[in-house]
Amino acid sequence: EKAITEIRRALSVAPNFGDAHNYLGAIYFHVGLIEEATAEFRRAEEIMPGEGTRFHLGLMAMFQGRYDEAAATMEKNKNSFVAPFVESQICFALFDAGHVSAARDRIAKARAKLTDEGGLMAATQGLLFAAAGDKEHAEQNIEQALKEGQGFGHFHHTTYAVASAYALLHENAPALQWLKYTADHGFPNLTWFLRDPALAPLRDNPAFTRLSDEMRPRFEKMKALADAPLTIAQD
Repeated sequence: EKAITEIRRALSVAPNFGDAHNYLGAIYFHVGLIEEATAEFRRAEEIMPGEGTRFHLGLMAMFQGRYDEAAATMEKNKNSFVAPFVESQICFALFDAGHVSAARDRIAKARAKLTDEGGLMAATQGLLFAAAGDKEHAEQNIEQALKEGQGFGHFHHTTYAVASAYALLHENAPALQWLKYTADHGFPNLTWFLRDPALAPLRDNPAFTRLSDEMRPRFEKMKALADAPLTIAQD
């Protein structure tokens, strides 16, 4: 909440500060303000076009359910972020678009040639094994992902994939445990929790409903901050 307030204050003074729009978009998507994030990334792209902003717009397309568009946009702008994150997000978009074999082949090739910083690719591969009903290999990858990811600054993306894998395995207790961890450690993306097809097996679970209800007041508070009119300072 403080970061949103401070960056908006910067934009009230310098509304064409492209980096501020980018940072605000990054905060918004992490907390589930997908429409607001998209607007900030589009503004940033108008001011200072770049692959990083376009990759983020591809990611927002995934969160909005436009999976083929998301995969194509992220692919075109994949050199803007660390490779494990890029590969995992493209694989998620391919998977959600129904291109399961392509997602499985891609993550296998990526793991063979890249260092899996933060364990995110292992978690992604675990999710894909879980979707195929291969519990043994899914759990092996989950274990490896959690071991490699401890202490990583963006571990919340790894734990989100772990939660999703457990959901696809219909292992509700660990799925909800890691989903709550994710929400508490940097990725309380309520909107995506409620939309992501991988979490569909959890949505009738009372514990998932309780978690969503617990997250909602903070989500609404941040949405109110984001939606408040921005007063531009006059010279």
